[in-house]
Amino acid sequence: MKNQEQPNQFTFWKTALFFGGFMYVFMIILFPLMTRDEITTRSLLLGIPIWAIAGVLYAYLMKKFPYKSKSQK
Repeated sequence: MKNQEQPNQFTFWKTALFFGGFMYVFMIILFPLMTRDEITTRSLLLGIPIWAIAGVLYAYLMKKFPYKSKSQK
């Protein structure tokens, strides 16, 4: 039973880190560069916990409510 839980746990954290990391880079670094806004140390540091929490929330929702195509219903 424990061996089956381990891959799901790894997938959960992998999804959370990927989503949070992608959104952090895009929203905190790339978006201000495209709009010629200032990138501050405050926004860089404040974005880390915000996008980490958002990544965990996204992974939780994807685990709780998985996508099912019409053929799987």
